[in-house]
Amino acid sequence: MTESAEARCFLVRTLPELVAKSIVGIGWSDINLSTVADMDEAIDEITAAYGHGRWPNQIRRFFAIQEGDLIVAPLPYSVAIGRATGGIFHDASYYHKDRVNQRRVVFPKNEAGEVAEVISYSMDIT
Repeated sequence: MTESAEARCFLVRTLPELVAKSIVGIGWSDINLSTVADMDEAIDEITAAYGHGRWPNQIRRFFAIQEGDLIVAPLPYSVAIGRATGGIFHDASYYHKDRVNQRRVVFPKNEAGEVAEVISYSMDIT
């Protein structure tokens, strides 16, 4: 990202175990998004493999992420917020969890070396 460009913010629903490894991942495990030429080719390949659905905007957003953009990853009862680094890569070991298409994210760590989470508190509205 250039100095004049402003970081954008993207929500990526992923697995907590990936966040712990400073990664976010999305599905479509039969398509290797790191090898397609561009977002349009990815959408065409996914449409051919999976049919039509509500997912094209997810693909557009995942491809739109640039170095330095903020990534918000929802976790059970909290969220992790980090900065994207690097491009899309493919990790076939997550095929069974449908999260093979991945990006690296620098999530801040706490003193124990774990991803620092923003904790949400439930409100008693009774």
